[in-house]
Amino acid sequence: MTIYRCPYCTVDAGGFRSLWAHIVKRHKLSYEFDLVMAEAGDRFIVKRVPKRPKEAKTPALPVAPTQSNAISGYTPSPPKKPTGVNRAFYVMHRGDALRAQKHTCFYCYCPLTVRVATADHRIAQARGGKHSRDNLAAACADCNGLKGTMSEVEFKRLIKAPPAGASLPLLLAWSRRRTWLATHRATRRLSRLFGLRYDGPVIGRN
Repeated sequence: MTIYRCPYCTVDAGGFRSLWAHIVKRHKLSYEFDLVMAEAGDRFIVKRVPKRPKEAKTPALPVAPTQSNAISGYTPSPPKKPTGVNRAFYVMHRGDALRAQKHTCFYCYCPLTVRVATADHRIAQARGGKHSRDNLAAACADCNGLKGTMSEVEFKRLIKAPPAGASLPLLLAWSRRRTWLATHRATRRLSRLFGLRYDGPVIGRN
């Protein structure tokens, strides 16, 4: 009968599986083991070899988000926010845009608060957009992430009429836009009917 014995602490195991479990659990060696399927008398040989060096990974080049990426469900990483004095102006411009939009998203018209509103660059930073007031719009996090580096016109056209095979986030944004457009229009009509003031977004033909 073959005896399986640990080569490090000379403890006998009941079988090869038990020996291997003992080595991994008891010794916790950070090595890769080369099991030599051979017998030396009544002992099973386990040969320890150093860990093989890992191959250096080549960093993947960043993929520029396009309209097709948004259709297939691609969610770009958020751009880096400004710091210091630029950060203060960034927050101030976002608040000004939110008030000018009557506390609604610039793209889907859902209600926004200061806490959840994000600053979207109408001309993306990847295309040379700045942190200036005329280039910042208040948007919800879903629309901001879905827009990526698309221009304002491209994204509005896409969210208004999604193509066949559009991703779920894009379909949700399209549904959210239609729902809130109908809500704002109905509220405005009711306010006029009862002589009330409606302090909502100016929608027009959207």
